[in-house]
Amino acid sequence: MAQNDKNRNLPNHPSNSPSLDQDTVKSLIDNQRLELQVQRLEKEVRLKELDSNTKLAEKSIEVQERILTSRGKDIRMTFTRLILLGILGLVIILIFLGFCLWNGKDQFAYKFAGGIAIIISNIVSFIFGRKSNSKKETNNSTEQDF
Repeated sequence: MAQNDKNRNLPNHPSNSPSLDQDTVKSLIDNQRLELQVQRLEKEVRLKELDSNTKLAEKSIEVQERILTSRGKDIRMTFTRLILLGILGLVIILIFLGFCLWNGKDQFAYKFAGGIAIIISNIVSFIFGRKSNSKKETNNSTEQDF
């Protein structure tokens, strides 16, 4: 009898644990089953998310590759368009000056041609000055690295 009293005082003894009825056990098992289903669905969602991220990264790399391969062509086309636009502007100005000379507006044509020459020389000096400064900045940055 003394032995039974000692066992009843132990925390893991079966007589000390509360008895569970069938409904409680069934609800615990159902709850565990639902948690496992939720975990399985979360894993599936994570896998689908990883797949979609992988596909998105692959598409992004393809687009970047296309951009980099066509970049030189785009630069050449832009340069060509600028040259054509400059030639078209020069032709329009020459036609306008010819029209002024033809109508006897020599003084206006002379002043207009001088103004256009000043504007063109400023634009050209700005472009070549900017290119020259960018080369100097590149040289200065490489000298500072050492």
